[in-house]
Amino acid sequence: LGAGYDAHVAARKDRTAAVYVGANDGMMHAFNAKTGEEVFAYIPSWMGPKLSALTDKKYERQSYVDATPVVGDAKIGSGKTKDDWKTVLISGTGGGGKGVFALDVSDPGNFRADNVMWEFTHVNDSDMGYVLGKSRIVKMHVKHKTAADSNSKDVYRWFALVPAGANNYVDTGDGIFS
Repeated sequence: LGAGYDAHVAARKDRTAAVYVGANDGMMHAFNAKTGEEVFAYIPSWMGPKLSALTDKKYERQSYVDATPVVGDAKIGSGKTKDDWKTVLISGTGGGGKGVFALDVSDPGNFRADNVMWEFTHVNDSDMGYVLGKSRIVKMHVKHKTAADSNSKDVYRWFALVPAGANNYVDTGDGIFS
């Protein structure tokens, strides 16, 4: 997979084994795979305004965080050490909102606020819909070695591939969707 990957795997061989679940309660939960105890719960920022509905006596079922998370390793840094590699969780909120997030779950037993790598919502791109499909963590070829430049080399980078989602359009009011 790349330089530093074997060191990443070796350094994390004793980490807490975790199961990740979007339980549709506004949170992405991490449970210890051996004991079943909750390790952490993460609330995407755009879920905050919706959570008070859960305690409303007239509550009607709605979606919160119900997408399927994907976990994989990706090289985030530019060097060749184990610290350049992260185990990343990517998930949307499914029918709960137009957005996705990435968490560094390299050490789920010590999850902190700075393990939130990024959030991306319809505010960042109006074409973002309700991400119901599974995202993917992929290594992609982004630059070819050129014959004209003997110092050039092929370049690869890691990406989160995210489906645009359902209802990823804006109704302009004139029957045209953009």
